[in-house]
Amino acid sequence: MEAEFFGYNPEEWVSARLLELVARHIDPTIALQINDANTVNHRRRTEIGNRYAKLLYASIPPDLGVSIEVHTDLDIMNSRVYVRIYWPMIQWRNWQPFGGGQGYGSQIYGYQEVNFFADGKGLQYFLPALAIRNRMVLVPAGQNSVFEATDEEDEVGPLQRDVIEVDFSDDAALEAAVIETGRMLRRELRREVAAYASFQQPGSWTYLDAAAHLEVPVGFVKRALQEEGEATEKAYRLLRCDIDQERIRHGRWTKIRLQVRNDSDLDFPDVTVTVSGPVQVLPAMISATLPAQETTIVELALNPADIGEFPIEIAFVLPEDQILAEWLPIHHVWLESLEPDRAP
Repeated sequence: MEAEFFGYNPEEWVSARLLELVARHIDPTIALQINDANTVNHRRRTEIGNRYAKLLYASIPPDLGVSIEVHTDLDIMNSRVYVRIYWPMIQWRNWQPFGGGQGYGSQIYGYQEVNFFADGKGLQYFLPALAIRNRMVLVPAGQNSVFEATDEEDEVGPLQRDVIEVDFSDDAALEAAVIETGRMLRRELRREVAAYASFQQPGSWTYLDAAAHLEVPVGFVKRALQEEGEATEKAYRLLRCDIDQERIRHGRWTKIRLQVRNDSDLDFPDVTVTVSGPVQVLPAMISATLPAQETTIVELALNPADIGEFPIEIAFVLPEDQILAEWLPIHHVWLESLEPDRAP
């Protein structure tokens, strides 16, 4: 997984600090590629400009209808690097005949055009910037205002973008922005892992498989799932388990009633119930719905493997939480397996 830093004659401390923050708050294995839009290498300068334009364009809502160009050569604008933005424009022209009568109108479609130049003449709204996983994540403070209005009479309102504006010279603000970027990327990754898992057989894939498929470090996958698993765990811990009989006969099947109390404010629809331990369990697949603040009875049969006292483990998982199973709590209930002649 790579991070791309874009700048115009970028100061070395900025990229070094970014790499430190990204390693600490997102993933320590991320490599940071430095892209200087003012490099003397003509071909590289063009590649950087095209790449930046593609990432910036992808970060803007399509319904805004803008078009973006990044120019990296000397031309009639007399600037090596500049950003050009086109806005769709509708212009109405009206004519009114002398002496009254019906007017006539025509609609002209065109573009309004604004240029942002280097050397302190506008590029501060565009550079520096940071992209991770092929999407723009950090942009300079004030960039949204560039797209929100082309003039005083043509406001489009606040933009809804999945990017974070930040003053790159403000260290505290930069760290906070990187932390929030990490949260945002992990949320996205969890959705991608869930989508991947939905096409796999349960138990047939590992973190390594998901990481390879999504082209991200395995540690990033585990951290993303662990983050949600720890938050989700709280609701599962509000489930309480008990059974109607604690002593059962060894060597035979005994029907028991598992009482599950849901003390949370959330319903658990179609939750999978897994019972394990030194016992055989029927049915092999158990599913139940656990309404909030209610007790639900789940009937099953147990056949203990040996004589003595032992705990059985009970786990609950919703279909959408399957990828978080290893972080969810295990509930324990103790049983005693008696010899046939000692059984009640």
